[in-house]
Amino acid sequence: LEFRRVLFRSFYVFSGGKVEFRKAQDLVLLAFRKFAEKRRDCVLVTAWHSPWPQFSAGFKGALPVALQTGADGRLDIQKWVQQNGIDAQSFIDIGFTPNPLMPAVLREMDVCLQPSRAEACTNLPVKEAMACGVPVIAAANTGMLDLLNDDNCIPLKKQSPVTGGNTAETQDWGESDVDEIVAALEFAYEQRARARQIGVTRPQWQVLVTLNRHEGVNQGGLAELLDVEPITVCRMVDRLQEAVSVTHFKVGIIKAPFMALVIGVVACSEGLRVKGSAESLGLQTTTSVVKSIFLVIVLDGLFAVFFASIGM
Repeated sequence: LEFRRVLFRSFYVFSGGKVEFRKAQDLVLLAFRKFAEKRRDCVLVTAWHSPWPQFSAGFKGALPVALQTGADGRLDIQKWVQQNGIDAQSFIDIGFTPNPLMPAVLREMDVCLQPSRAEACTNLPVKEAMACGVPVIAAANTGMLDLLNDDNCIPLKKQSPVTGGNTAETQDWGESDVDEIVAALEFAYEQRARARQIGVTRPQWQVLVTLNRHEGVNQGGLAELLDVEPITVCRMVDRLQEAVSVTHFKVGIIKAPFMALVIGVVACSEGLRVKGSAESLGLQTTTSVVKSIFLVIVLDGLFAVFFASIGM
């Protein structure tokens, strides 16, 4: 019902992990609130519940209002988010969701936001989002440095010392900049197709893992292991039909006679210059090939300009 209520929205931001100072849900809310002021069609989707709500209750970080539990003893995430300035229509709390169902949720997301202040190893929500082909915005600090780079995510590189909490415990942590988070969200919003190309998609992960476990496997064996359709002649013809339109065929048919004429004229011209020796034959043949290639390239360029001008 909540998804239906915001069906008209078009940009979904996911954030996961239990609520705590280390996971920096306060920075998520601060950045999203600022982002949503400009982008009215965005929705924050969270999976922030945990089996131990007592450890999360009272957390507020940099926010004005602390998180509290509801009458049922669970964290009242919905109320907390609204109290900190985010419109109820721009937020979805998915509650406790079994792990096998998370891929179905993640595949609907446009970006995953995880600005953790510290990670002992890496971050499971980040890796799950990457495995589902979702662009990730994550803090480049502590254990996350072993996972993140410019090619597989949108890293938050502006990391300042953490001032909240126990300073002895947070000595090597990193505080992400809210403005940088907003800028990263803007990039993911404006450049959605480009953002989708960042990182390793689920099919790529699957192929890499399979190749690692079966070294030396050939193409047919890989297709069988991945349970995908083998690459046959019929499949290649089908893909050719999808990639080549009727317009491409028409353009090729129009250009072919002219290019054939150029090649024929050059070949005949150079052929008539052959003297009575093998050396002369080789020289004129080479000259004919070079001239033909050059003129075909020039002619192809002229045709490209012509077809562009008439909209083909």
